[in-house]
Amino acid sequence: MEITRKQLLHGVAAASACAMAAGTVSAFADDATQIAWDAEYDVVVAGYGASGAVAVIEAADNGASVLLVDKAPEGREGGCSKANQSLITCTDNPDDFYTYMDALRGGFSYPTDSMLRMYCEEAAKNWDYLDYLGAPEADLNFHARGADLEDLPCADSVYVTTLSPSYYLFLQECVEERSNIEVWSESPIIDCIQDPISKVILGAVIEHEGKRLNIKAKGGVILGTGGFEANLQMVESFFGETRVGYTVSGYNTGDGVLISMKYGANLVNMTHGNAFGWCIFNEETGAATSLGRSVRNGGIFVAGDGVRFYNVSARARRGNQNFFGNHRPAILPKVTYLVFDDATRAMGPVVAGYSEDGAAEIEAGLIIKGETIEELAEKLGMVPETLAETVAAFNQGIIDGNDPMGRSTSKCNPIEVPPFYAISLDRSITNTEGGALRNEASLAVNTFGEVIENLYVVGCMGCPTVGKDWNCGGNMSESIVFGRIAGAKAAAAARGEDPANVKPIEVPANTYTIPTREEVAAAKA
Repeated sequence: MEITRKQLLHGVAAASACAMAAGTVSAFADDATQIAWDAEYDVVVAGYGASGAVAVIEAADNGASVLLVDKAPEGREGGCSKANQSLITCTDNPDDFYTYMDALRGGFSYPTDSMLRMYCEEAAKNWDYLDYLGAPEADLNFHARGADLEDLPCADSVYVTTLSPSYYLFLQECVEERSNIEVWSESPIIDCIQDPISKVILGAVIEHEGKRLNIKAKGGVILGTGGFEANLQMVESFFGETRVGYTVSGYNTGDGVLISMKYGANLVNMTHGNAFGWCIFNEETGAATSLGRSVRNGGIFVAGDGVRFYNVSARARRGNQNFFGNHRPAILPKVTYLVFDDATRAMGPVVAGYSEDGAAEIEAGLIIKGETIEELAEKLGMVPETLAETVAAFNQGIIDGNDPMGRSTSKCNPIEVPPFYAISLDRSITNTEGGALRNEASLAVNTFGEVIENLYVVGCMGCPTVGKDWNCGGNMSESIVFGRIAGAKAAAAARGEDPANVKPIEVPANTYTIPTREEVAAAKA
């Protein structure tokens, strides 16, 4: 093939970028022959969450040698997968499930029709796949939840199975059972290595034991590094909020998203996130520190002159508020305080990690104290009369059983025992859903709609089950469907086969009967 001057110059620039990242490629190479590889595997998977685990299992079961790397130390890997509820969406009717998922998609362009239909077909095999891996039959037969939104069409096609004690720990056991999988902890992916002419991803740069190593991946690199909830700059850019504390993993810093962007990946779902809540922001780590249960029942959120703005018991979906049927993160005041009294303070630490009586935090100014509500208001920069009226209305609402903000009063404690206190609050987030656009083969797609060859994307970084809304258990279902697809196709590419013609391993169909909704309801009763 004749190479034009433009192609050659473009190749030189790309090779230079690889040289800076890997440190071993000639700055003027016009091909990949000068790369010094430190190790070679059929498939390299970055990120030991549920999606990465499924991808390496599928690749290994297809005969591939697999390297699985994770940024976290051993025992702290797993990201959000380790902390989830172990819920996995399943269905016994792919056509009806598509109708339900299409309604959840709400007209969004992503996922596409073909991707959504493919996902629904594959989700119907989730039970069979879990059985293939050796999940306990009791877990496979128990469907604790189904559709989050029962009023959508075909909601009765949605089941959610629960693996005990943990879906993620079960996957870890499966990884450890396979001898052709090598796992490196404390080994973040730093970059990919791309052929400057063909643009095929050839391998990855991995930081391991103090060295940056060029790892060849014959069949491709699979990015499963999770979301960007612990990257404050990305959260600020895409959610428009500062001081948002992460609740699960400080290792989910958007590494895979940024790497995929370097190679031209288009982005999707960057403003989608789960479980927004209230917290105390840790200035040093960016982590969210949760409020104590007692203070949640005995306190109110106030802002502005001293008014309430938020119904803490309003029905939300993973922390997203219901705006007339549209669940989205709430728009927040610039400064928010939680106000409570001495009776609540005496019930135990008002914030996880605070002293039992709060004395040290009061002394440090972390908990603001006022002998009266009016004095407290002045310290908060609020109008004393307004805050006093707000507290009085809350207390009367508890007596009447009718809170002015619509909050359930059954577990509320009044704010009436002096002195009174306030804590400045920040927001928290559990996980983000945005990342690289992918196709049905789980390959990353660039901004021109072209596939980035041999660069696969799985998990929360561009989750294809998320449109306008999504069902609980969808992330874990997606981890199975697209983890299997990516693992199978990368293994096929390593064998020299065309990945387009390869599907995940066909697992035997189970013989158990999926319970009906009526049977599930009867079992609960």
